[in-house]
Amino acid sequence: PSLLVEIAYLSNSDEEKLLNTASFQQRFAKALSSAIIKFLSGDSQKKMTFVKEKASPKKTQKIHIVLKGESLWKIAASHGVSIMDLKRVNRIDNEDHLLPGTKLALP
Repeated sequence: PSLLVEIAYLSNSDEEKLLNTASFQQRFAKALSSAIIKFLSGDSQKKMTFVKEKASPKKTQKIHIVLKGESLWKIAASHGVSIMDLKRVNRIDNEDHLLPGTKLALP
């Protein structure tokens, strides 16, 4: 068994800096270990049910390949999506760094 815990995004420079501080790492480790101990010591194990997920058909992800001179506004408008959704799906913080050839997932 394994456990994956996502606590921040490295693409967010503020969160990346926070992840590199010893005080944050200690606070997070203490909170995580406390939650695991609390979970394992309670009645929660008796209530756990494991269900095998059925494989769901994969959706085909539509993409747009950025052309020279294109902006997020132009791309969003041509595909009928909002700029905010386009930025969110592609984790874009700074739209000034949009380079030709970049593959953007469409929401």
